[in-house]
Amino acid sequence: RWAALLAERVATTARALALWRAAADAPAALGTEREQIVRILRGAPHDSEGTETGDEDALSEALAAWADHEADPRVASALRAARGVIALGRGDFVGAEDALTRAAEADAKDPFCRIGLAAVLRAGRHYDELARVLAELSAQLASPAARAAAAREHAELLAEHLDDAAGARAALERMLADRPDDGDAMLVLARLYDADEGAAKAIELRRRAAGIA
Repeated sequence: RWAALLAERVATTARALALWRAAADAPAALGTEREQIVRILRGAPHDSEGTETGDEDALSEALAAWADHEADPRVASALRAARGVIALGRGDFVGAEDALTRAAEADAKDPFCRIGLAAVLRAGRHYDELARVLAELSAQLASPAARAAAAREHAELLAEHLDDAAGARAALERMLADRPDDGDAMLVLARLYDADEGAAKAIELRRRAAGIA
């Protein structure tokens, strides 16, 4: 550790990284060494030897190594989400999906990684997995408006792509129990009842939506 700190001041970045990696793998490691590796890879400029500093592959690997050794599930989730964002920015949808899925598994209450994962699944048209993530977001997001938007998208996805009109109606009914004045959801639900020959219910929903408007 001391040698790594000294190397950052008087030697090359490559030497400092090598020493921090050795410290991270040592039996007497304190557990903060991988954080130092990520710090260097994120922030330091390239040195005269043209080391890996600034290399997104190296940063992604460092984030994964830190997450694998992190005891706090919330920190591990954030690290994997950061890795997913890097992959997404590079157009690596498979890598982004893998990293963000692992982030979601690490912290069941973290909406950030699920928002990113939903974007990846939406782009890849992975509708089954997207439906599951949207269902989680419709219950987890702090903002009532954001929960409602996730619930509406979830319902439309079920109805349009997964041939599950009953599931779509149930999702919107749950949302309206939480937000009884959501006219947009009422109109979406009315269209679903139209398609299922529920004319009386559809008319009632449109009247309620008109009254709110």
